[in-house]
Amino acid sequence: MPVTLYRHFGFLAFSLIVIFTGCKPKDPNKQIDEGKVQGEIYESKELGWTITIPQGWDVVDKGDNASRDQK
Repeated sequence: MPVTLYRHFGFLAFSLIVIFTGCKPKDPNKQIDEGKVQGEIYESKELGWTITIPQGWDVVDKGDNASRDQK
């Protein structure tokens, strides 16, 4: 009987480890190239599109957003 109990405990422990280490949330922005801004043009070669940034708009990078969120 104790051998069966150890087997069940081992299986449960292994299952929990697999579940908790395999289910981490992933940042979808890290999966693709975010593109770049040159002048008034934004281009993402990986997405395959280019846009002109409208007049009066300011482009903000992730670092600026993070510092604004902390205030």
